[in-house]
Amino acid sequence: MAPTVQLSSDLILTAVARYHGLPVSTLEGPRQDRDASTARHIAMHLLHILLGLSAEEIGTRLGGRERTTVVYGLQRTTERLKDDTTASIAIDTIREHLRAILASEGEHNDQPESEPAEIIGDSASPRTSILVQAKVAQIGAIMGFSIWVPTNDRSRVLEQVSESMHDKFLRELDLGYDMTTLSTIHNIDVLWLNRKAIIRAFEIEDTTRIYSGLLRMADLLALQPNINIKLHIVANEDRQEKALREITRPVFVALDLPQKCSFLSYAKIGTIANHADLRFLRDDIISSYEVWA
Repeated sequence: MAPTVQLSSDLILTAVARYHGLPVSTLEGPRQDRDASTARHIAMHLLHILLGLSAEEIGTRLGGRERTTVVYGLQRTTERLKDDTTASIAIDTIREHLRAILASEGEHNDQPESEPAEIIGDSASPRTSILVQAKVAQIGAIMGFSIWVPTNDRSRVLEQVSESMHDKFLRELDLGYDMTTLSTIHNIDVLWLNRKAIIRAFEIEDTTRIYSGLLRMADLLALQPNINIKLHIVANEDRQEKALREITRPVFVALDLPQKCSFLSYAKIGTIANHADLRFLRDDIISSYEVWA
């Protein structure tokens, strides 16, 4: 039997670093820029709530930091969780990743699958996909676009979006396409629109297959081959390689999907959402963060 993998500080730091696209050494080292500090604070939070480590123990694990530094980091993360869905998305996604690792190892070693979920899971919190969907929608609303999300998701998304933005969310789509095309468009996770023109379309793929999101984008292109919409698959960073590999399948290449659909990670969505001048930016800021096959 292979050795059982247990939740540990090493596993948590690796997951946090991977989510933020940083080496573990950055979490442990002196780097103090915004990206490093944000990731480090989330690591402190997870070490505290998942392992029950004290501020002193966390400080020791993160390169010998002072207790007061850790206490500040824990307090800062608690404050962010009250009104910043970016922090919630990051923590929920990392916890889901850890749960998946532990569940996988549990199955391999004939351990009960429920144990990791009990340690890490949080069924009362909104699904990560809804949090990301809301974040993408709110970015577009702040930039001045009208927003469409599928009817089935609307109420849950609006719960995560500032009430001042609710009037940006459309209840109906009046686009002039045939019914088959409209049926496909209605089910895309987030649309940014300028009047009656769709500017960008986003498919959020959290636990669902990347292929399903690409297939919906491909259906749209097949129905409207001359449509001029920027398409995006949004997923956790550890799914980037798979997404870029899937998008180069021959069936998608035949529709020019690799030239029309890019990948955006959760972390990059968070970075865009936290931009100080977001309301003054053009939507092509996304080009600085998207990845192409």
